[in-house]
Amino acid sequence: MRPIVWGLILTVLGAFFWILFSVVFGIVAGISGEMHPFYMALIYISGLAMLFSLPIIAIIEIYHWLKKKVKEA
Repeated sequence: MRPIVWGLILTVLGAFFWILFSVVFGIVAGISGEMHPFYMALIYISGLAMLFSLPIIAIIEIYHWLKKKVKEA
């Protein structure tokens, strides 16, 4: 599969888990009154995966495209 497809998959999964973890752990923190640092890490990691997967994959895709162009020339 092309890297751009993997980027789209990671973006969608990151967004899904970011929303899921934010809601579930927000409810848990609201009930218990505290948020475990591991839960916050899960929220931040999934959010960062959502935000940065497409730009990183776009850079990789451009690199592959340039490498192919140089090889043809």
